[in-house]
Amino acid sequence: MNPPKKFKIHIKLRAQEDRVVKEETVYLYRWDRIIGTCAVVIIAIAALINFGLNDSKLQSIDSEQPTAAIAQPMDKSISSVTYKAESITTQPTSEAAIKSTNASKEKNIEITAKTQSTTTARPNTAPTALFTQSRTAIFSPHIKRFVISKTVRNKEPVGSIKDIHFDHNNIATVYAYSDAIGLKDETLYYHWSLDGKAVAKVKVSVWSNRWRSYSSKFIRPNMQGEWKITLQNGKGETLAVNRFRY
Repeated sequence: MNPPKKFKIHIKLRAQEDRVVKEETVYLYRWDRIIGTCAVVIIAIAALINFGLNDSKLQSIDSEQPTAAIAQPMDKSISSVTYKAESITTQPTSEAAIKSTNASKEKNIEITAKTQSTTTARPNTAPTALFTQSRTAIFSPHIKRFVISKTVRNKEPVGSIKDIHFDHNNIATVYAYSDAIGLKDETLYYHWSLDGKAVAKVKVSVWSNRWRSYSSKFIRPNMQGEWKITLQNGKGETLAVNRFRY
């Protein structure tokens, strides 16, 4: 029997590189001390700011009213009077200055009064009436109205004699308006006269029981005097009269 053979096995192991462990720095904070220190610092800063504001307020008060803190009287009623006197620092104290101030006040009052009087006494710019009513008379029960107007619209008089004025052509138009009842089929006549002299005659036919009609006349600036308008029927009877002056 053969003897056993011996084997030699050589194993080479590479040396592991030494591992380098990095050192780490660890900070341990004492939060209780930090918070306490911050609180102390904040309280100190707040106290300094508060003290500075109070000091500035006191300085501003002292600078605005230096005499009130020094010479304040004991009586409260006198104190209020003193305060009012101190608050008015720009008023003049000399007699001449007081007289000058009073004179300026009186002058301002006089100017204000003149302005108000001028405003209240503003002249009337409305045109004055050129024509004035003298007399109106109605003699017949059939005539309900016989008036002078500025114009006639929708069969009714508009305006009065005081509203009549000359236009840009220097012509004033006067309307004589009548309202008749129960004169159907009759004839009416408008007679215009100036200072007793006949100027115009206008004929109007009545077609119904109620008949409204008018006659107009152009008047120029040189036609001044006493005007008369007579309303008559076909028999020559006077039914109404209207007089005005220009």
